[in-house]
Amino acid sequence: MYLRNALLAIVCVMALVFAAPVTAEDTGKADKMKTMEGVEALLDLLIEKKVLSEEEAVDFLNELDAKGGASRKLVKRRKGEYKHKEVTSLPEWLDRFDLHGDIRIRGQHDAFPSGNAQFVDPAEPTEPLNTTVDRSRFRYRLRLGIDAEINEDFMAGIRLATGNENDPISTNDTLGDYQNKDGLTLDRAFVKWTVFHPEDPFTPNRKLSVYAGRFKNPFFSTDLVWDNDLNFEGVAAKWEYPNSDNVKYFGSLGVFPLQEVEFSSDDKWLYGAQFGFTYRDKLDRPWLGFKFAAAYYHYANLLGRVSPAGDPDLYDYTAPPFQQKGNALIDIDPDSTDVLTALASEYRILDLLAEVDLTYWDPIRVIMTAEYVHNLGFDSGDILDRINQSSTTPFNGYIPDEDYGYQVGLSVGYMTGNEFGDWRAFKERGDWRVFIYYRYLAGDAVLDAFTDSDFHLGGTNAKGWILGAEYGLARDVNLGFRWLTATEIEGPPLSIDVFQLDLNMAF
Repeated sequence: MYLRNALLAIVCVMALVFAAPVTAEDTGKADKMKTMEGVEALLDLLIEKKVLSEEEAVDFLNELDAKGGASRKLVKRRKGEYKHKEVTSLPEWLDRFDLHGDIRIRGQHDAFPSGNAQFVDPAEPTEPLNTTVDRSRFRYRLRLGIDAEINEDFMAGIRLATGNENDPISTNDTLGDYQNKDGLTLDRAFVKWTVFHPEDPFTPNRKLSVYAGRFKNPFFSTDLVWDNDLNFEGVAAKWEYPNSDNVKYFGSLGVFPLQEVEFSSDDKWLYGAQFGFTYRDKLDRPWLGFKFAAAYYHYANLLGRVSPAGDPDLYDYTAPPFQQKGNALIDIDPDSTDVLTALASEYRILDLLAEVDLTYWDPIRVIMTAEYVHNLGFDSGDILDRINQSSTTPFNGYIPDEDYGYQVGLSVGYMTGNEFGDWRAFKERGDWRVFIYYRYLAGDAVLDAFTDSDFHLGGTNAKGWILGAEYGLARDVNLGFRWLTATEIEGPPLSIDVFQLDLNMAF
């Protein structure tokens, strides 16, 4: 400490002495320059030997700068260098972290045409479902994540988001709770192991990654099957393998626990597998791209079981912890005054998805999408038996084959980003996109719990159109509008129009 102070005092004396005016102009200037060069060299040496810190050097130069004189130009220059170094020389470990997030402000109006029937909430059969009174609301979504690179093979990530723990398919928070504060939930928490790197000479151009925890959807998909806000819990592997310059194969495998039941071996699970390929003739037709994938999703132990009269709560755990509307249901407590609904069908989902990417009119891009889903586990005879088992009144009616769905769509736009169709791809002002989709999703084509929560206000047994447009207001900022108009496929009338106006910002 004493040595450092002594050295600093010597530097100050040297600088201040030669900062005073002199009478011999030529000799004075030369002497000052030599002295200030010595001061500069001495400061550098003291910093290099860690006698002084960069912060202390800046403080010293601030004092020297206040004295004025011939040293002012040097002081300002060196202060700028130290400050720049102070800002840019961050600890090495900070480079391993990537902070990212986004915020969305939404205005939404739900319109219910006259003639809609009255419904109850499938999850709460004693509560009515709003099907007649128009509703307007302001909503927002905030997501904040950080990824940490552990080494070249492993990384970990977490993401916080608005929403609540009882809704897996929405991160929206509705304004209008008497100015009360809102909370954040743990939306993602995962580790990623990159087993094969494309640049690895032993596995050239191949990529294999394994995820564990709670992570983003590992499948190539649309919101016909999986809502865009849904994250998956479990273990999944994703791989890519280019067969040639024009063809690349890809695939995903995953095992996902849905519900752990403490006093039963009937835990609920989801198993998923997908295989696909992309094709683009880079020589003859580089403007034409094609992507196709076939997926199979197998749900285990989701069927509802009717509790016996002597133990009306025995199989209550077979009721789904979350559902929207559309799936065939049974009452698993028929001898109780309360109604508890559970699923009446098995779900073994075949999903075929194709996408054509046209850049012929570059920079205008055209995307055509077609998707077909079929529930291979649907059996109307089995459903009829389960309904009669859960009811004291025999039902001999007709069970329609509501086991398939499809969606076709067209998107046209000018976007500087790489991921067309993702609003985060809006990178510059003036980027734009317009789109139109037609959707038909029968009641048991997919599990209603995880499909799009906006179309028909969530669930299955709906058909209709989705129209919209997006425009980039500035870098990473865009304004979007959607109109989702849908009606029921089977059963009592239920038509719903949803209008959404979104302001999106990414950072």
